[in-house]
Amino acid sequence: MNSDLGSENYGFTPLMSTGTGGYFSQEIHEVSFLATGGRKNTWQPLEASSCGHVPQGLSFVSMEPGNIIATTVPTFQRRVVIWYVAQPEGGTFLVKVNGSSVTTVNTSSRVIDALSSITLDINDGHYDHEALPYPTLSPGLCRIECITTSNRIVELCGFSYISSEKKLTVNNFSNSGRRLRWVEDSAIESMLKASDVFLLSLGYNDEFDNSNDPDYFEAFSSRIDSIVRFSKLYNVSVFVADFVWDGGAESKTRLALQRLARETDGVYIPLPDILSPDGKIPSWRYRMNTLKLFFEPAHLNKDGHEYAADVIGRHLGLSATSKKHALSYCDWWYPIRLLGTGVGNIGTNSDSVSAVRNIGNGSAALRLGITGIISSIKRDIASAWPIRAGIKQKGISTHQLTPHYDGASRGTFLIADGGKITAAPNEANDMAQHSCYVIFQTID
Repeated sequence: MNSDLGSENYGFTPLMSTGTGGYFSQEIHEVSFLATGGRKNTWQPLEASSCGHVPQGLSFVSMEPGNIIATTVPTFQRRVVIWYVAQPEGGTFLVKVNGSSVTTVNTSSRVIDALSSITLDINDGHYDHEALPYPTLSPGLCRIECITTSNRIVELCGFSYISSEKKLTVNNFSNSGRRLRWVEDSAIESMLKASDVFLLSLGYNDEFDNSNDPDYFEAFSSRIDSIVRFSKLYNVSVFVADFVWDGGAESKTRLALQRLARETDGVYIPLPDILSPDGKIPSWRYRMNTLKLFFEPAHLNKDGHEYAADVIGRHLGLSATSKKHALSYCDWWYPIRLLGTGVGNIGTNSDSVSAVRNIGNGSAALRLGITGIISSIKRDIASAWPIRAGIKQKGISTHQLTPHYDGASRGTFLIADGGKITAAPNEANDMAQHSCYVIFQTID
């Protein structure tokens, strides 16, 4: 969607990881819950029925100073959005970026607003470890800390990472175990009021209670009614992705999801039906052992996620024909981790840090902007590609450092297997700063 509409924003990012072992899944950032002085933090999570006011259904509450929520993220976006709940009893928290105090946020408000936020610039530099006091910074990552500074309520909801506030943003308001029944009308309205497109993929966790508890289903149906009402009020396009794998044609949950699409003039995406060879409910054994798209009855594996992404993308009318296509042609620039050899990035924002990305057709691009390449001293720059960049390099390649105006060489840099980069300036090198953009081959 970003590629089609000219945006590079990453958007809202769930705080918690999911799965275990080989199916462990973690978002683009690493989130830590800490406290000053090395003591145990006292963050209290709100979920399910206690957190219906928050779009993603998960927030963390502090009632004392010194509690910390910290996120470590690649420097691949220009700004961070910190989401919190403004409320009458709201307290304050301090924001630090790479160890430097930036601002104090007062969450006190006359009325409750679960989509309150503050947007701040982020820059390169990261704490290598979680130890206190914090150690030396190194390039490639950024750390943002929210530190409570009062005995009043501070309720934090999470982070978005964006490059431009003027461009489209896809916000993934999700949390493992989320139910539509527990999404309050205030959260539904706040999301639809601020959206052009709304994709609903809840329902699986509501299915059992919808089938067995009439009161629960009545409350679930009222949430469907609210989405219909607010989508019409704010003229929002609605897409409904049905993940109710074990519900048949008469499933109350699935029929309600179909009604939502119908009454909003939206699009219904019947993921379970697409898996069925005979129109019957595909059993979990069939899904796991025959299709091999699930790692347990409820949850998709890697191939299953690609299936879901492909189907939803087609229904949205996106130009990317598969998840592989999107990751090969439309992925983000991922900063490379520079070694402590006296080499640094020319700049500190996401547009100027050294980074790499796949560009399709068996190729990747490296954007190298570095300082510290002095005279003819050979220096190691990086040891490996960032894992999330998904770079599978094909062979070793040699490229020119920034040449003289007449084309004469100032030396070369070598990209060895796995992303080890070494600069070899020659005797004609008369500058410490080099900016290079090169393309190298990858294994498709």
